[in-house]
Amino acid sequence: MKQFTCTLLLITLVLLVGLPLLAADAPLTVLEPATTLTVTPRTADRAHWAWNQPMAAITPTGDLQWQPLPFHFAKGASVRYIDFAQGNDDGDGSQAHPWKHHPWDPAATGTAKGCTGTQTYVFKGGVTYRGQLIAQESGTPGDPIRLTRDPAWGTGEAVISGAEVVTGWTLGADNKDMPDAGKVWWADVPFLVRNVWQAETARSQRIPLARIPHWKVSDPNDPMNEWWTLEQPEWWTGKWKINFNGHRMHEGIDTKHLTQPAEYYIGAVMRPEFAVVMGTPFPTRVEGFDAEKKGLIFQGIWFNDSEQEWTGNRYYLEDKPQFLDADGMFWADKRGNGSRIYLRLPGDRDPNTTTIEVGRQFNLIESHGMSDVVISGLTFRYTNTYWDLIQASWGNPDVDNAAIRVRGSCVGLTVANCRFDHLSGKALMVDAKNANQQFDRLAFNDNDLDTLDHGAINIECGGRGDVEVLRNRMFDIGSRPQRQDWGHALQISFPQFMHVAGNMLTRCYGAGIFVFGGKGGGDKRDVALSRSLIHDNRVVDSLLAANDWGGIETWQCGPHYLYNNISGNAVGYWNCTYHGAKGSACLGYNYYFDGSFRNAVFNNVAWGGTKDRESKFFGQSAMNQAVPTIENSFFNNTFADFVHATDWSPAGGRRWI
Repeated sequence: MKQFTCTLLLITLVLLVGLPLLAADAPLTVLEPATTLTVTPRTADRAHWAWNQPMAAITPTGDLQWQPLPFHFAKGASVRYIDFAQGNDDGDGSQAHPWKHHPWDPAATGTAKGCTGTQTYVFKGGVTYRGQLIAQESGTPGDPIRLTRDPAWGTGEAVISGAEVVTGWTLGADNKDMPDAGKVWWADVPFLVRNVWQAETARSQRIPLARIPHWKVSDPNDPMNEWWTLEQPEWWTGKWKINFNGHRMHEGIDTKHLTQPAEYYIGAVMRPEFAVVMGTPFPTRVEGFDAEKKGLIFQGIWFNDSEQEWTGNRYYLEDKPQFLDADGMFWADKRGNGSRIYLRLPGDRDPNTTTIEVGRQFNLIESHGMSDVVISGLTFRYTNTYWDLIQASWGNPDVDNAAIRVRGSCVGLTVANCRFDHLSGKALMVDAKNANQQFDRLAFNDNDLDTLDHGAINIECGGRGDVEVLRNRMFDIGSRPQRQDWGHALQISFPQFMHVAGNMLTRCYGAGIFVFGGKGGGDKRDVALSRSLIHDNRVVDSLLAANDWGGIETWQCGPHYLYNNISGNAVGYWNCTYHGAKGSACLGYNYYFDGSFRNAVFNNVAWGGTKDRESKFFGQSAMNQAVPTIENSFFNNTFADFVHATDWSPAGGRRWI
């Protein structure tokens, strides 16, 4: 009877949704980010239901394409104008006499500094605002504080940047450890520098921190294929876990590449993969060097000798002046609270002939609690990274940074039609998980996210409130996560209700969509009527630098309704296990239900790299269900190019397929 009731409920939901089913023999077309196709918009005959809204366009081949709602300028009763280039804080904040600074900026003075209350703040188009906003006030329901732009005022994007333009570069380095010092340019700045961009075109070029080897992404499915490889002979005996400087540590052996003296390596930041599973590269410090065995001595991801280093784990080293021995890199020397930046642009170009942006601010809008705030139509760009690259977020909050960061109560926050690009952290981070904090009505919709180091969105709700993340585009997410993080693109933890739909994700180094429903383990509270709607999303090329996750993954309490999604090429390449044998290369899943209950999974598409198990990038399986999990139903899904359609744990709970 229970099975019949559950199946009837799901069939009814399909009929109510009224969306076209994807036929089993329909061709699958993989779209490049820049591809333009003629699309057929959906019609919604029951538009008042959230799950029946048109969230994406359908191409003639059955693929999904981004279809954001357009930006519309909206304002409240009182409007103040901000022009960082020509404004004056002693003006009245009118369009004729705009302010230079937003009142939330610690640098604000005069009339601007004294402005409070419910205002609409309009940033001028074509102008870059440089600084940080600390939000210490809120709007009211129906009358929010707005940060926005007016397309009729200025031309181009209204940018909030965490960087400073650095000029006055001098040729010739003064560092004795730096090779080819005569080709190196330098400049001094009064802050600590971790990120540099050459920004003379529409798409900025990131200048890497000095590193060895001088790798690039030459294989799109394996971004780490040009890294060096640890040898670790007989690693299973534990011989490469040693006592050093009062700690248990790893010793990583590489006789092929580690040919320099100890001082060349000690103090460098190392970014190794680890085993057994997950494997996300993490930053750690080289604390010693075994010249005889050619071994780097370092602590694990959880410090000391945590996790394992197997034969085949890859790594690279960075942040030493000795590594600045080729063009296209930089290094920064800490001098008090400032830095001397040493720079070699691609082609050894003179930096005085181009625009060099250097990250300064960690977070662009920061709050310890806000309500009824709307941020729309703005561009957020260029943030800095905390100086100590090996620090975990529990050691300093700025390790886990974001363009918009709220650490405290968050009610009625809307972020819409914004652009986030070249950020060291995330676009949005909300941490309202504590019992004494409030959370509700968060919307992150119709935004464009491009090239973010740590991940894209992280929302922690504490078992309450509504979240919607709709119609966002995310590209190149999570390539350089902070320590003890995984670089997942979209992570939502324990709202009462979530709606995740119409999001287009391409090239995610961790998981794409990674959500937790209801409440966490051990939480004794009731989370009544918890539910998740996850539909019309497209996640392609995920798990590029990690394994044992899902392109789309749910955790904990449902019901989770997953329908009309596409998850393609969830790679999960596992170099330390690949020996050319069948089934040894990949541990990635397109859909993963990990300790996840009451999933209704229908009308979804998944495709893998290949079903050839001897291939380096074979498709492991379209779906995986890990224990413990019960009451899951799967029907009308389409899978192609996998070794297995599903991988189920034998201890998994009741399910219907």
